[in-house]
Parts: sequence; structure tokens; C-alpha cells
Amino acid sequence: MIHMEDKSSGILCTLHILKKHSNKDNPLTNNQIISYLKSDYGVSISANTLRHHINNLCRLGYPISTFEENRKGIYLDSEDEYDDEEIKVLIDSVLTSHYIPANQAKSLINKLTKLASKDFPKRLDYIEPVDDWNHRDNKSFFWNLACLTDAIAENKMVSFFYNEVSTKGILVKQKTPKKAQPLAVVCSLGQYYLICRFWNKKDIYHYRIDRMTDVKMLDIAIPEDERTSINLARYSAEHHFMYGGKIVRVVLKMPTKLAGNILDHFGKRARIVDLGNGTMEVHVDASEKGMLYFALQYGASGCEVLSPPSLRNEVKKSLKEMIKRYEAL
Repeated sequence: MIHMEDKSSGILCTLHILKKHSNKDNPLTNNQIISYLKSDYGVSISANTLRHHINNLCRLGYPISTFEENRKGIYLDSEDEYDDEEIKVLIDSVLTSHYIPANQAKSLINKLTKLASKDFPKRLDYIEPVDDWNHRDNKSFFWNLACLTDAIAENKMVSFFYNEVSTKGILVKQKTPKKAQPLAVVCSLGQYYLICRFWNKKDIYHYRIDRMTDVKMLDIAIPEDERTSINLARYSAEHHFMYGGKIVRVVLKMPTKLAGNILDHFGKRARIVDLGNGTMEVHVDASEKGMLYFALQYGASGCEVLSPPSLRNEVKKSLKEMIKRYEAL
């Protein structure tokens, strides 16, 4: 228990009690607030003093609902506060984000838990131990993310080592650093990527941030005529599996039962034509390389590439190589 000897601190303690113990579904009575003030902070006040504290907090702009308004009790009603379900979604996102190291995931979860109600920790049994979840071990991930974001904002070049991953899951540092113009940072398919290009080159490349080390912002300004803005939502949708290359119109024939999968991958950007016989045509603008792997992923479920011919031929070639490999066993 924290003892607050100064009686003038009562109004601050009252605010903390309302933040910690009240919400729209759990309004407090005067007696409950007075009891919490005594048990949590060692502060003893009368009902009349509490009324003055509540009135003053309302004058200061705190969104406090009172018994006179709701006929239930007193609670802090702020849209800025997170409810427990929102906190759970954020915690689940941390747990399933492979790019966050386990120790940093634990720290984030602890911070998020403090934003929830006092009973919320009882609902977190499913997350322990955090180490059992699949997390990478690049402890510089957040530094990488901050440095790259700053470089984009300041229009500066960056350098970094892009590493391979050994069979033991260890990053193997490459010999030469890359120097690039950072264009954007995007989270796609559960990973964070740097979208960038190299000096005086038009081609765009993608690098996973959790595989970078020694990220530095260079004191090299990008000329104004070289700066590029990217619509991240459109870009990540067009570059499936974060593969680069020219954007082409792709037409697929698929079973209509996979319409939900199409919407998951491409959203409203995909034009779906129901052919009326249990199949549909899907029209989407995307990179050919990414769509190759999409077609292979759903090939066994009835996905067929109708166009462009170059993509259809690449799918055929990949399937022949797969068949040859399995027939050899």
C-alpha cells in the first residue's frame, strides 16, 4: 500500500482509483471509492470531500459519469482508455509477431497489461511461457525499426548488413554492408520489411528488418527529385509475399468456395466474377513473382492461371520440376 500523507493528494488518488477500478460496466459507489482510497493509499476522506474531488475532476475535463447522470454509480468514461478486449488483441499481436525477441515481447506484454483492468491478468494464462512462442532473436530489431523510420522522415540514406540464417537459427553476418535509399517500412504477412532502392537505380527491393544488423542512418541527403512516396496498402497488396517486379493483370480461375481466401489476400482490389458453375474468375493487379507462389499455394485447391501467358508458363515449369523431384524418390 502506498501512503499519501498530504491530504491535498486525495484528488489525485481519487483519479487513480477511478482509472484502476471503474468503467462503464463497473461503476463505483461513494463508499467503495472511500474504501479503495483507504486500502490503496492510506487516505481517509468523507463523502462530502469525495464529492468535491469528483466535481473538481469534472471541471478539469476528466470524463467522469456520476450517479446523478447514470443512476448506477461513478466511473471514468474515456474513449482514450483501452478496454480488456482491445488489450487482449494487442497482446496476441505481440505473441504472434515472430520478429519481436522473446524478452522484448515479455516487456511489451507487461506494459500492455498495466493498461487493462485489475482482473485482466487472470485471463493471461495462455501466453506463458512466452519463450514457447516462435520469436526471432535479433535484439536490435526495435533499434533497426527506429533508425530506418527516422531516415525515411529525414530523407537520408542508410547502411546495413543483411544476414542469412543458419540451420541453428543464428544470423550469419555478410561481408559487405548495403547502402540504400529507404522508401518505406511495411508489416506484411507477419514480418516487417524495408522497401528501398539503390542509388541511381529504379528497381525496388525488400529486406526483412529482423535479419538486419548494424543499421545506420548516413549523413547523405536524398535529392528532392530522387524522393519517392509509396501507398503502402496498395504496394503490399500488389507485391504478394513481398516479391518485387513489374505489376501485371493476373486472371485466375478458382472454386467459388475460395472467395474468402481471395478477400483475405487482396481485399476489394480483386475483381471476382462468378461463372455460375462453382467456379469464379479472379482479376487482380500484382507482381508476377508473388502470384507464382500464390498459384502454387492454391494449385491443389483448384487454382489455375489463365493469364498472363508468361505466368502460366512459369507455373507449368515449377510443377514439372516438383513432379520430377518427387518421382526421383
